[in-house]
Amino acid sequence: MLSLITAEEPEFESALLLMRFNMAATLEKKGIAWDDDWNRKHYDSLDNYSIFLRDQWIGFISMEVMQDALYVHTIQLCPQYQGNIYGMKLFRLLCARALESDRNLIRCSAIDGSSVVQQYIRLGFVVESTHGVLVNLVLSLQNVNHRLF
Repeated sequence: MLSLITAEEPEFESALLLMRFNMAATLEKKGIAWDDDWNRKHYDSLDNYSIFLRDQWIGFISMEVMQDALYVHTIQLCPQYQGNIYGMKLFRLLCARALESDRNLIRCSAIDGSSVVQQYIRLGFVVESTHGVLVNLVLSLQNVNHRLF
């Protein structure tokens, strides 16, 4: 059973470490140095959730309900949980969360050239724009098979 629970301070610190582990090398390839202070300030003001598999912390998601969409700022999974069924389970939770918030769109950004962009496209997201090293994606929930969730 996968669940999202509001991140407490110790989990938030673990999330920042996981983000650095998962993203720093990719950003450095783009000429961007990892900045702990910026990430702490940026994510601290958002809706942050720990991802639990039963009672085990397996990652972190940061999102925000915006005027027209649920915006996913980041999804970070521990390496041993990447590339398997947990991404699809999270996708289902996000779709349900968006619909519960009366939003028919999910927006997110990913680093250009990362495998994450292709994963989002396989789920039905379309590239809306690019800005610097970021690819901005959007998913209309009207185009999603609601039997998935």
